[in-house]
Amino acid sequence: MVLGKRAVAFWTLALACTGCLEQRARRHLEGAEAMTEVELRVDDDGLVHFAGLQEGRRCTGSLTMDRRLRGSSIHQSMNCIGPVEAGLPELRTPRARGAARGCDMHDEDCCGLLGIFLVRGEDVPRDEERGRRLASTACDGGAPMACAELGRLHAEGIGYPRDLAVASELLDRSCKLGHMVGCVYLAELVDSAGGPPSSHPEALVHFRDACGKGVGAGCVQTGRMLTVGMGAPQSYPGAIAAFSRACELGDPFVCNDVGGMYGEGRGAPRDLVAAARFFDAACRGGDARGCRNLRRTCDRGVLEACTGTAPPTL
Repeated sequence: MVLGKRAVAFWTLALACTGCLEQRARRHLEGAEAMTEVELRVDDDGLVHFAGLQEGRRCTGSLTMDRRLRGSSIHQSMNCIGPVEAGLPELRTPRARGAARGCDMHDEDCCGLLGIFLVRGEDVPRDEERGRRLASTACDGGAPMACAELGRLHAEGIGYPRDLAVASELLDRSCKLGHMVGCVYLAELVDSAGGPPSSHPEALVHFRDACGKGVGAGCVQTGRMLTVGMGAPQSYPGAIAAFSRACELGDPFVCNDVGGMYGEGRGAPRDLVAAARFFDAACRGGDARGCRNLRRTCDRGVLEACTGTAPPTL
């Protein structure tokens, strides 16, 4: 097939039309990508390199586009760095980079987490002043995780003078915002502050709330307090129920403890079948004690206790 002179001229013009490629690239970036201050450069292979701003972030990348005037195929590679990330060149870990990028995207939790990293000097060079500013702004903006971590900093005296009253206020705010880890921190603060016995019920309430929302640490602390009768009358059945929930939530060491309670008849009637089930969960979760206790239980000849459990090889 021989192309006519007009067709040859048409395609020659289309292939050489750098201006057309720039126009289409600019239309795509300013429209679909909502970029501003777009700068473009087309190389000899027709690859469009660009830079511009997107939601306050500096973005760079490249586009390959169908050269045909009527084509619409666009393949894009783009990397954006916001002012927060750009101002922290030494982000040492992926979680620090993720927190910085999330903060650039106006995620208050990410800003708060980055602030905590800066105050503690974790994953980034320490910058207490900037970290306090980020974390406080995030907490004031309603980010419960930031409030919880700020409370811990005040309780530990890191980046701030140690102040248990301020720590308690921040942790209480976090807990009321629905951050159950904040509830656990608050309960631990109340429990460890050396307060009178009247403070124990408050701690137990927070631990129970956290446990009910699926925080394993809250279940463990609930079980411990009920075992010794802190904040409520001693209750082995209540303790074993809390510990069992912690086991369900993936704590293998507590699984082993629950197995021991069933094996000894503490908190529930002695039940070697139940004991073996919890020892098995501990063993599968990586607690070598669970494996040893499972073997001992099976060696007692309780065959039904070992049916379907992990091979007690340790």
